[in-house]
Amino acid sequence: MNEINEYTEKIFEDIKHIDEEGNEYWLARELQNIRVQSMTKYK
Repeated sequence: MNEINEYTEKIFEDIKHIDEEGNEYWLARELQNIRVQSMTKYK
C-alpha cells in the first residue's frame, strides 16, 4: 500500500463510528470536513 492510501485509510478509520450492532458508518459532516481540508491543501 502506498503512502497516500495509508493516509486516506487512517483518516476514514479515525472518523468511523460503529453502532450497537457492529455496523460501521460515517457522518456526512465529518466527511465534508475531509473534503474541504483536502481541497484547501492542494490549492
